Amino acid sequence: MKFHPRLERCEKRVNSVSNVFSLVSSVALVVMLLLGSVDFIGAKLFNLPVPGAVEMTGLLGLVIASFAIAFTQVLQGHTSIDFLVNRLPKRSKAVIASIVSLFGLVLFALIVWQMYSGGRTFQTTGRITSIVHIPLAPFAYAIAVCCLLTCLVLLVTLVRSIKGVVK
Repeated sequence: MKFHPRLERCEKRVNSVSNVFSLVSSVALVVMLLLGSVDFIGAKLFNLPVPGAVEMTGLLGLVIASFAIAFTQVLQGHTSIDFLVNRLPKRSKAVIASIVSLFGLVLFALIVWQMYSGGRTFQTTGRITSIVHIPLAPFAYAIAVCCLLTCLVLLVTLVRSIKGVVK
């Protein structure tokens, strides 16, 4: 289905940024695997674990999940129930897709708001991890940015779905 040229460019930009975020997620996964391996080998062979490895693994898991959300949405890789919807006419499918996209957009907008608010709270209170003292505010802000990108992906999906309903 053809979009207006501006919307096409917007979609390409959003998809490109989502792809970059996905690469950040992949790098975080590799770092997490290396950290876990070094921590395990250090602890078992040399009785020298990596200090704060559990904290850093948790934060890396947060980066992995957050930075992959938008690209997963671009690929439509999230769990969906298609066996009923596939039997419906195209227009009904588009209506359902519009409703789902709208709900997703509202949900992720709420997450953006809450994570930004939480980040400001973490920043003003100086909230840090307990062992290696990593500030938590940047992670809350990163989640907010990742969810904002997901909102943009959902907005593109919503516009496409509405176009399918109107057509």
